[in-house]
Amino acid sequence: MKNVLLTVVLMLFCAFAFGQAKYHFTIDLLHVADDKISVELIPPALKKNEVVYNLPKIVPGTYSEDDFGRYIENFEALDKNGQPLPVEQMSTNSWKVSKAKKLGKIRYKVNDTFDDFGDNKKVFEPCGSNIQRDTNYLLNNHCFAGYFDGMKQIPFQLRVIHPDNIYGSTALNDVDVSATSDLFEAENYNRLVDSPLMYGVADTATIMIGNSAVLISVYSPNKVVSAAFLAGKIDKLLQAQGAYLGGVLPVKKYAFLVYLNDKGGVSGAQGALEHSYSSVYFMPEGNDDNTVQFFMDVAAHEFFHILTPLNIHSEEIHYFDFNTPKMSKHLWLYEGTTEYHAHLVQEKYGLTTKEDFLQVLQQKITTSRQRYIDTLPFTVMSANCLDTYANQYGNVYQ
Repeated sequence: MKNVLLTVVLMLFCAFAFGQAKYHFTIDLLHVADDKISVELIPPALKKNEVVYNLPKIVPGTYSEDDFGRYIENFEALDKNGQPLPVEQMSTNSWKVSKAKKLGKIRYKVNDTFDDFGDNKKVFEPCGSNIQRDTNYLLNNHCFAGYFDGMKQIPFQLRVIHPDNIYGSTALNDVDVSATSDLFEAENYNRLVDSPLMYGVADTATIMIGNSAVLISVYSPNKVVSAAFLAGKIDKLLQAQGAYLGGVLPVKKYAFLVYLNDKGGVSGAQGALEHSYSSVYFMPEGNDDNTVQFFMDVAAHEFFHILTPLNIHSEEIHYFDFNTPKMSKHLWLYEGTTEYHAHLVQEKYGLTTKEDFLQVLQQKITTSRQRYIDTLPFTVMSANCLDTYANQYGNVYQ
């Protein structure tokens, strides 16, 4: 009986402590001005007089140093009475808050990356942010939410306040029944960053792959492409991928967030960024065969990332360092094998011909030999893909 009581007491204590140690973020989509969004953080309990708040330099899957802190403006820290606390910006991505035991909230505004036409390095759109008032909001959470040094592994709560006529698409579950407020929870910072959202007038479709629900959400500025259209095109592919994986997927919910553009983007690129339970797309707005096939090829690749790095990855990915990253040696696994199976599944289940499949492989081999250092070990290139061998990164898809 004593052991039982002790266990109960410990469980209650842990539950209380766990509940107190949580980030509470609010993103306000009701009062958007100059393509800037207001963010408020009610922090977890802090035990130090000085803390450092960070936004990422880099995020998983991008292999580029983007410095998301450069899009933060009007950063301020307030005590529990609303009085300002001393703040010092330590670097592009870090702010030191003094008298942190008194910290009641942090507030700042976030500018979007889609309109960054200046001379700065450009953020690849699928890992950036779009802020078009009452039209479209692409919210990659690493653009809006940060973390304190040494406190990435505690829970995060994200509330998004929005007009009642727009809908938030994401692989996260909304635990709030309100029509103007969504509440999402993530067990740690990695999971929050791994969970992008896209808000706008709802254009969605859902496909069932076994017991897994796959959401397709589309923003098409001129209404050229609908979610139903893309769902019709990708259904056979997803069913084939489900069969290829044995009929049971390692995720219960997955989201395709598709932003179609009619003007191009600041990065000059198009494509997608994978996440464990979703993927984000930035593509030309078109419904021609070439555009659809490009989407199919990219989607097949991104969807297979539910295997790796979601379930199979190195410690560098598992304990990703967002500000002083150490790259793993395994891009051959994360990107190389994923790309191969994304094309093989289409041939195996009759979505493309064997001749077309072999032609794709032939072109990849030729490209690898002509454009890249064919003798460079992939493990060496992977570990140094941010600097020494940055220009060799494209070989992972060949």
